[in-house]
Amino acid sequence: MISPDPSAAPASAGTVPVPLAALAIDGTPPAAGDDVTFAVAGRIVAIDGEMAQVEVASINDQPVAAGPEADDRAMMDEAMRADADGMA
Repeated sequence: MISPDPSAAPASAGTVPVPLAALAIDGTPPAAGDDVTFAVAGRIVAIDGEMAQVEVASINDQPVAAGPEADDRAMMDEAMRADADGMA
């Protein structure tokens, strides 16, 4: 069994867009470089090997509206499904 090196910096799983209002404390939004802690609720929309793609539904109990990126991802997913169906 491989044990993680506790002195190593934590790995990043990437970035996610988060509305500043959902991260604000007492009405004050965070600034670039600030550390934040927040709760995310969502739904698994796809699984690829050991990774799950999660559609974010809310952050800190505040609903998150789908932005243009979500529409782009949905169109790409639909196109990939259509391509896969056509090749079956």
